[in-house]
Amino acid sequence: MYAHNRSTSSSRRRVIPRSPTIQQIESQRIQECCKCCRHEIKKSRKYYIKSIFSNPVLYLLLIFVCYSVYIQNYIQTELDSHSKYSSADKIELVRAVEAPVSTKVAILDSDKIDRCDYALESLGGKILSIGSTKLYVPKANNIIGELFSSILQLACNPSQRASLILKPSVFPGECWAFEGSTGTAVIQLYGPIIVSGVTLEHIPITITPTGELSAAPKEFAILGLMDDNDEGFNFGKFIYDINDTPQQYFEVKQKVLLPFNMVRFEVLSNWGNNKFTCVYRISIHGDLDLRQ
Repeated sequence: MYAHNRSTSSSRRRVIPRSPTIQQIESQRIQECCKCCRHEIKKSRKYYIKSIFSNPVLYLLLIFVCYSVYIQNYIQTELDSHSKYSSADKIELVRAVEAPVSTKVAILDSDKIDRCDYALESLGGKILSIGSTKLYVPKANNIIGELFSSILQLACNPSQRASLILKPSVFPGECWAFEGSTGTAVIQLYGPIIVSGVTLEHIPITITPTGELSAAPKEFAILGLMDDNDEGFNFGKFIYDINDTPQQYFEVKQKVLLPFNMVRFEVLSNWGNNKFTCVYRISIHGDLDLRQ
């Protein structure tokens, strides 16, 4: 009796299904949304692919873009595979190039001559005398102008005007202009110098007012002096070439290890101007004798 009732009661039990949780509901919704999105993406992809292939312009544009990307990647790959320098090597290479360039810029910013100029006025160089060389003053076309030019020539200190050749600035008109084609200037140097070379500089033809260089010095000489009465040691005669660079360096032809406190700069001819000669800058190079 008892066993029968127990089996009857167990058979009457019903399995009550559990209600889904909120997480399960949200997960199911997300899955359904993903299915819808994938379906829409497939439809859109098919539509756009069909549109591209049906439109010749879009088709060619797609080919061009793909080809450009391929070429760019190929070139970059080839450059990387054939590059001889690592990143560190490239940095060292850039520094090696920048160093001399920066040095040259600093030289140009201070002085265009890459040598010490012992005749430079700011170092103590000065014009001691110009001998019988006469300062050139353009003549005027009337009496008043000629009178003014004569007064100006008497009032000006010829040596002071000649000191322009010892300054680094080289601009049109800022020169020592003297009459004729010959002139002389005795220059006091910074100290006792064993002379090794000289630089003569003139303005380039591109910035001359007349468009020619007939007033530029042609043949000149440099002599070393111990004192004012010294006949001088001739370092040689040189020719300034107007067809060459504006700044020209000349190594002395006659070398001597004796130091000189002064030099005599002699202009022996110019390039054809019968009225005057213009000297813009003269520089004396060598080694300072520290024994004295």
